[in-house]
Amino acid sequence: MGEKIYNKLVRDRTPEIIRSNGDECSIEILDDEEYIKMLDKMLDEEVAEYHADDLFL
Repeated sequence: MGEKIYNKLVRDRTPEIIRSNGDECSIEILDDEEYIKMLDKMLDEEVAEYHADDLFL
């Protein structure tokens, strides 16, 4: 299988879980400015999903 690139924030143990399944992953620790940008992007994605879900309309 080919390499997958997600460019997403992950929870603390996610890389550990991936590795325990025998897979490889790499992580990058972001500086504060990049971290805030990624949080903002994640929030935008979550809000878009919320608005797209007919259950809340």
